[in-house]
Amino acid sequence: MNNYQRLVDEYIRFEEETLEKDSREIYSMAGQINFYTNIMNYLEYGDIKVRDLEMIKSLKDLYYFYMESDDYIVGRFEDTQNLIEAYKEIGGKLMDRLTEEYLKFKSSILALNKEEIFERAFKIVFYNEIYRYFKNTGARIDKDMSIASLYNFYIKYENLNINSNEEIAEFITTYRKYVA
Repeated sequence: MNNYQRLVDEYIRFEEETLEKDSREIYSMAGQINFYTNIMNYLEYGDIKVRDLEMIKSLKDLYYFYMESDDYIVGRFEDTQNLIEAYKEIGGKLMDRLTEEYLKFKSSILALNKEEIFERAFKIVFYNEIYRYFKNTGARIDKDMSIASLYNFYIKYENLNINSNEEIAEFITTYRKYVA
C-alpha cells in the first residue's frame, strides 16, 4: 500500500472515530479536524512530491509537529508545503516553554471527567485564547511569564477582557505594568 493510501485510510479512521464522540468533544476537536482536512485537500490537489509524501509518518504525527511549531500555519497550499518541508528537516523540534505549558494544561484537563471539564470552561477558554494570541502574533513573552501567572492575574481583575487580540495586548501591557 502506498503512503498516500495509508494517509487516506488514517483520515477515514479519524473521521469515523471522531463521529462516535459526543458533540462537545467534536466541537473541541475543531482545530484538529480542520488541520486534517486541509492536509488531505493539499495531498489530493497540491503538487506534492512522492518523496515528500513518503516522509509523512502519519497525519497524527504531522499534527503534533504542527502544534509544536509556532512558525507554520496551515490554510493555503503554500503554507502546507512549508509545514511539510519543516517537518522533513526538523521533525522532532523541541517545544518552547509556552507550548509545553499549554500542552501540559490541556493534557491535565483532558484527564478529568466531563463534569470537571465543564466546570473549568472559563480557564480553558483563557488558556486557549492566550496561547493562540502568542502563537499567531509572535508577541514577546517575558522571561518569567507563564499562562498560569497571566491567568492568576486575570482572575483578580474583573475589568480586563481577552475577547480580541487588541484586548489581549492591552491585558498583557497591564500585566507587565503591575507585575514587573
